[in-house]
Amino acid sequence: MKSLTDIVLLAVDILMVVAGQFLIKHGVGQVGRFGAMGLARFLLGALTNIHVIAGIGLYALSAVVWLALLSRVELSVAYPMLSLGYVLIVFVAWAFLGEPMTVWKALGVILIAIGVWLVNR
Repeated sequence: MKSLTDIVLLAVDILMVVAGQFLIKHGVGQVGRFGAMGLARFLLGALTNIHVIAGIGLYALSAVVWLALLSRVELSVAYPMLSLGYVLIVFVAWAFLGEPMTVWKALGVILIAIGVWLVNR
C-alpha cells in the first residue's frame, strides 16, 4: 500500500465486509436455525430480514470499493490484506455476539496478522 487513498479504500472494504457478516449473522439468528424449518422457509425469513438485507447490501458496496482498490494496487498485495477482516471479525463476534475467545483463536489471529505484515514488507 503506497498511498493514503489505497489504505482508506482497503480499510473501508474490510469494515464493510466485517459489518456485512455481523449483520447477516445477527439477522439469521433472528430467523432461526436452518435445519429446523426447511430451506424455503429459512430463505424466505432470511431474505426478508432487514439485517440480512443490509448485510448483503454492504457486501455489494464492498465489491465496488474492491474494484476501485484493484485498479490501484497489485492483487498479490491487496488480497492478503483482506485477511485483516478475519482478525477483526473474531473480535466483533466476541464483543457483540458473545462468541468465545479461546487461546487458539487468539493465536490464529496473531498468526494472520503476522502473515499480512510479512506479505507487505
